[in-house]
Amino acid sequence: MGGEEAQERRLEVMAALSRAGLAAARTANPDAIYTSVADSLRDAGFFVSIYAVEGEYARLVKSSFAEKAVKVVERHTNLRQDDFRVLLAEVPFYRRVLSAEDALLFDTAEVLGDVFPSSAKWLAGPVARVIKIRRGIGAAVRDEKGDAVALLFLLGNELTPRDVSTASVFAQLLGLTLGRARITRELEDNVSALQQAQQQLVQAQKIEAIGRLTGGIAHDFNNLLTPALFAVGELQGPALSPADHRECVDTIRQTLERCADLTRSLLAFGRRQVLTRRRVVLDDAVGSALRLLRATFQEHVRLEWAPGAGTTLVEADVTQLHQVMINLALNARDAMPGGGVFKVTTRVLPEGSVEIECADTGAGIAPSLQTRIFEPFFTTKGPGRGTGLGLSVVEGIVHQHGGTIAVESNEGAGTTFRIRMQAALAEAVQVRTTPVPVGPSSGQRLLVVEDDPLVRRTLVRILAARGYSIVEASSLAQARELRAKSPPFDLLVTDVVLPDGHSTDEAVALHRAGQRVLFVTGHPLDANWLPVEASRLPVLQKPFGPGELIAVVEAALRQ
Repeated sequence: MGGEEAQERRLEVMAALSRAGLAAARTANPDAIYTSVADSLRDAGFFVSIYAVEGEYARLVKSSFAEKAVKVVERHTNLRQDDFRVLLAEVPFYRRVLSAEDALLFDTAEVLGDVFPSSAKWLAGPVARVIKIRRGIGAAVRDEKGDAVALLFLLGNELTPRDVSTASVFAQLLGLTLGRARITRELEDNVSALQQAQQQLVQAQKIEAIGRLTGGIAHDFNNLLTPALFAVGELQGPALSPADHRECVDTIRQTLERCADLTRSLLAFGRRQVLTRRRVVLDDAVGSALRLLRATFQEHVRLEWAPGAGTTLVEADVTQLHQVMINLALNARDAMPGGGVFKVTTRVLPEGSVEIECADTGAGIAPSLQTRIFEPFFTTKGPGRGTGLGLSVVEGIVHQHGGTIAVESNEGAGTTFRIRMQAALAEAVQVRTTPVPVGPSSGQRLLVVEDDPLVRRTLVRILAARGYSIVEASSLAQARELRAKSPPFDLLVTDVVLPDGHSTDEAVALHRAGQRVLFVTGHPLDANWLPVEASRLPVLQKPFGPGELIAVVEAALRQ
């Protein structure tokens, strides 16, 4: 071969090894690396065999050796190429390559006898008769510690001593690639283990929070029910004076109202409360809440209001927005027993959202506690000074409105909460702040569908006392039967979840046909739970009182 041809061939070898290195760098799996190297070199016209060094053995990972030679070995050993595995101590030539500091150029005919273990040396003859490749290069592939991890054999009739250095460099690069792949795998394993540990920690924290939640609920309900049970006992005993009778009734009423408030708080915490959203002016809604709050602040705590959102609208449940402001204000008041300032500011942000900033000059929150302040029943207040539901309720309401809440606090320097919500574009709807006048019934016929007997009897008694003609049912099937044999009803009052199914689909179909419908339910509802059409119909969320029931029924009848 002439000088120019040799140089051209050497450049081809270098280019082939370069392409093989690039292919190897695309994966972190060792066997995939070996395969990509062998395939790249085969495409360049070389035969390649790569053995992975595994302790005392060398396992054939990939070979693009002469097919005839491979078939000879497979036929005489009943082994497939993928099963070739030899003990290094029995293969002298492999030991020579592993002990050499540089790659070795060899004549295939001369080394063939040392390639097979002693038990299979007889294969050298049959293989020699089919191999037409005269030369090869063998190199040990070592990791960053210098330990041999593989044997690389590159075979070609036109290989020269000048290709040895190129093959040596490639073997070194291949070793580095394998080392990178090992590190990548270890990192992936470590990341996977870390993610699993994080998931376990999150799960443990959830279990802890659930335990705190259930314990807090039991504590609060037990405290609420105790005076009510005493009042019931007194009413069932000897006749009471009118004043004592009124006090017992008031105790029961207050207990039930507080239980209802706790239930609503829990629903808000779980972000499952039914919201009645309207487009309202943000400053009007916040301002009305602060007017209600002024009476709760003592003289030593000053309430400052800095409206800055102008006529900007938000789509919000005003009652729940008031709840957010009340909870934050009461927290601020308790954080300033010696006096201070609670300042509320609203502003419009450039990205089309609005911000409500609530800042106090109280004691502040320790950094170690700031990640836990939104957990249910977690409180830094003393016994009897709070349930720990306030901020978790605030977070639940804000998130249910599609907003975010963030806290910034330093011990001794006060606390600031920032609530961000999306601004609305449509015109505002005035929020009715006075009760709807309730007139006497004109005898309309109502079908009441409720599976709980006590609730059903109560609804029937209240509505009948108002002058309505009531027909009652305890299931969907019974309601269908009553509708089939009765004149049309003026209003269908139905629970959502009944023993024989959900009433929503059937109620929507009736509504399309002209039937007025009012849903009554104790289950938490949201827009994703109710079908779209059903979500547009009136919903009365339990618990509720007689006045609210009558008002909603009459509003539904006016639709």
